[in-house]
Amino acid sequence: MLLAALATGCFLRRDSGEVNYDDPLGTRLKRLTYFGSITGHNDNLLSKPLGVAVAAGVVYIVDRKTPPPNLPLPSLVTGRVQAFREKDGKFLYAFNRAGPRRALDQPSSIAIHPKTGNLFVADYGHGEVLQFKPRGQFVGEVKPPGGAVPAWSPAAIAFDAEANLYVLDSGPKRARVVALEGTSRLRKVIGGIGSSKEPEGNPGRFWYPAGVAVARDGSIFVSDSLNKRIQVFDADGALRKIIYTGGQPRGIVSAPNGLLIVPDAYTHEFVLYSPDGDQIANFGEEGYNGGRFTSPNGVALDAQKAWIFIADPGTNRVEVWAPAGTKK
Repeated sequence: MLLAALATGCFLRRDSGEVNYDDPLGTRLKRLTYFGSITGHNDNLLSKPLGVAVAAGVVYIVDRKTPPPNLPLPSLVTGRVQAFREKDGKFLYAFNRAGPRRALDQPSSIAIHPKTGNLFVADYGHGEVLQFKPRGQFVGEVKPPGGAVPAWSPAAIAFDAEANLYVLDSGPKRARVVALEGTSRLRKVIGGIGSSKEPEGNPGRFWYPAGVAVARDGSIFVSDSLNKRIQVFDADGALRKIIYTGGQPRGIVSAPNGLLIVPDAYTHEFVLYSPDGDQIANFGEEGYNGGRFTSPNGVALDAQKAWIFIADPGTNRVEVWAPAGTKK
């Protein structure tokens, strides 16, 4: 892990008008600069990190390790969760086992239960959502609830404030959000598959969606990646708004003050939006040096510090962005 300070520019909103988020969190988020990168080293070198989460001073990253060619069963070690210390990026531990003959394959997203602190990992390769203790002890699988959802391809997961799980089920023939009561009973299914060439065409339909987030008021945000937009639903699942991004929005986080933090794999940056779709600021640009991105995907926020973590599989690292003036 290398955490080296290097400041880059922040570009305030590109459309006309003025939107202010002058609360303490909003003020700090608008002053972000590149702070450093988590890369790992040796056996823990990051490889195609897709998802990231942070809690209690630990950064959890899901990535894929390329196994040595002579390994008898390489599929058993390709996916993993790695834990790094937040304050300095020091590697802590890694795990990938969900039983003696079961391991992660292609983990795509990670979320932290707001009440227990347990880790939930979406394994897109196996079509599973798995629960672990923070140190990696396997707890169990979140099963698809049956009926309308007998199986799923979980691309992303998120919890709301009441610890209800939302699973973004995205595959060649499905694109929807499966909302559970807790982590078991089905509450509702939101959306369906469908492409659109217009910003507001085919509303409520997704084309390879990549991220889901739930705000404190229950609003549900879905990064509808290849339709180049974010779709906003109310707590009951009714479509409320479409935010046209023009790029390819991937992961998404709803900050406590309502701001949305969205990496964009097409514009190679991450963007702050208001819940109504006003662009507040954007950070980064395409490239391989610190403070630049190549197809950023996952995002996590430490709201207390106003630190943002961006998983960038194109550069095999997680970038850390912090308010200007932050000291190591």
